[in-house]
Amino acid sequence: MKSFLKKIYNMPVFMTVLWLFSALAKFSPSRHFTLYCMNVLGIIVSKIHSSSPKDSLEKIAGGWTEQMPKPKEKFPITYLSDTVAIGEIHVHCPLRGTGNLEACYTLMQFDRSIVERMGGKLIVIESQASSQNDYCKVAICKSKDDWDGLKSAWSK
Repeated sequence: MKSFLKKIYNMPVFMTVLWLFSALAKFSPSRHFTLYCMNVLGIIVSKIHSSSPKDSLEKIAGGWTEQMPKPKEKFPITYLSDTVAIGEIHVHCPLRGTGNLEACYTLMQFDRSIVERMGGKLIVIESQASSQNDYCKVAICKSKDDWDGLKSAWSK
């Protein structure tokens, strides 16, 4: 079963799921259901990749990229320090330009779930929903205390 799930976890499936759940995430009444589903999907992806707690931020950030669908170049880590890793998501988000940061927060539960299973924390610092960028920027750290003044796109 694990090999079958790993085989079908590809970019077209990833994008289809993203577009379907974005429609639900846009509406407040279905947001809790969508948050739950994104969490479960993140746990499933972590399990099919045999994810486990990591002992360094570099391994957590690398694990996040590794658990994304191919091509991995769409999910690069662009900065790494002792306390924070910065990654980017170069896929066309269905929330692009909508300004709907609550829906963004809901969909990103998928990524948070993956990172949390490895012992890290993830926030979006630039969202396609509210920025002029054609990519999202995320920060990954081992502890909430390591954000080094970074602010979540959701809190702006």
